[in-house]
Amino acid sequence: MLHASHAEDPQLLALLGSMAQSVGTDGFKRQQAAAMNRQDARDVLPTLHCPALVLCGREDQITPPALSEEMAGLLPGDVELAVVPQSGHMSTLEQPATVVAAFMRWLGRVDAAASPLAGR
Repeated sequence: MLHASHAEDPQLLALLGSMAQSVGTDGFKRQQAAAMNRQDARDVLPTLHCPALVLCGREDQITPPALSEEMAGLLPGDVELAVVPQSGHMSTLEQPATVVAAFMRWLGRVDAAASPLAGR
């Protein structure tokens, strides 16, 4: 779940432990069942016509970057793929500043494109 550089981070491990306790055993089982039984929706992606940000950790072993690259490739139009360095599956916790920067950059682009002055 974590990049090797974060695997021993006591604050991050404590946060993940707290999150796991909050979800509980039954919640974890439900989450795993939902993930394992989720339908493949790749055929839907080409039908979506909206700006998109696909973000992943460079060393994510649960959802490898190749899957995010595939997703970004299937989405039409304005798509940004952001690959977060030194991050596994928990990129928002491992590299929060990098993730926020990617979202802010993308939101700035989307807001600018949606502006009534865009294209003038």
